[in-house]
Amino acid sequence: MAALALITERPQMLEHILLIKKINNQGVYLVRICHNGLWKTVIVDDCFPCTQYNQLAFTQAHRRQ
Repeated sequence: MAALALITERPQMLEHILLIKKINNQGVYLVRICHNGLWKTVIVDDCFPCTQYNQLAFTQAHRRQ
């Protein structure tokens, strides 16, 4: 959450992170992620995994947090 809050305060950081800025039909995007102090380019998609009951997977905690 802190990273998202930072981007809202400094939108120029988003320009550095998002390498593909336009919506595309393939739903594939390149983003830059800093891991252990090194910037890496990662391919992500806009697909959301669903259960066999057509519900979003991974959207609820199994216990109270």
